[in-house]
Amino acid sequence: MKKMYYMLFLCVMGILFSGTVSAKAVTTKAVSLWNKDAKMIKADITRDGKKDKIGFTQKKESEYGYISKFVVKINGKKALTIKKSEALYFGIKYMKMSKSREFLHLYAVAENDYETINRIYKYDKKSKKLKKVVDLKKFPCRSASIKKVKKNQFSVLCFAQYAETGSLTWEYDYSVTNNKVTIKSKTSTKVNSSLGDVSYPQDGLEKLFAKNQFKVANAFSLYTDTSCQKEAFVTEKDSVLKLTKLAVKDKTPYLMFEADGKSGWLKIKDDTSIYNYDSENPGDTGLFYGVLGRLAG
Repeated sequence: MKKMYYMLFLCVMGILFSGTVSAKAVTTKAVSLWNKDAKMIKADITRDGKKDKIGFTQKKESEYGYISKFVVKINGKKALTIKKSEALYFGIKYMKMSKSREFLHLYAVAENDYETINRIYKYDKKSKKLKKVVDLKKFPCRSASIKKVKKNQFSVLCFAQYAETGSLTWEYDYSVTNNKVTIKSKTSTKVNSSLGDVSYPQDGLEKLFAKNQFKVANAFSLYTDTSCQKEAFVTEKDSVLKLTKLAVKDKTPYLMFEADGKSGWLKIKDDTSIYNYDSENPGDTGLFYGVLGRLAG
């Protein structure tokens, strides 16, 4: 069987997002549940080489419009039910990496684009149900999407906003072996600041953010590892640090910064109390200049 990749996006409110897929991708399909409560697409998810009927139905709360029940049916039989998602819409991407590697990436989006559910499912032939193989909500991010798909691996692009640093994106790589999906490492070297894309305020710091650099507003300690027990060095006010890594331990993010040949880890608490809002310039009271004025929401 010729290997190929398919990606299907289902957006319950009719908003289409696009992901980056391997250059071998030959088909992109999009369907919408806009103004409808049910939809069906055809794609092989049972790994028999034949197209299955994959149906999606939903029920909404009358008061707030949240989806109270979302059901996935495969060939007319209920394969997955999600209740109380607190979501305004669901998105689904269908990935076919080979005859034995077919997955559904399902996520539920609430207000402010916050994802309440973000999982990857695989069809289990014995139970005839969709089984969760990856829960992307284990990571401290606001959203996560499939970025690249290859023969036996895929990458996930995560997005989050932290009080200390503002918006960041980073990637995780997953491998698929013997029907098992495993993350290669919980430490990402593909972490980038998104603040260089923020046009306001125009203070010149956007040029630093675009290079993954942060200017220290107030001195603080960095540590030799993520246990944060042993101090690596103390940063200096007005010095410039470069962000190089992001690690996750027990759902807590840690960032590695480098400066003058030295490196150290910072534990992210995502606590806006680091800023003194009674100050004449609250943005100068955090760890880095220019972050507070670029925080969204």
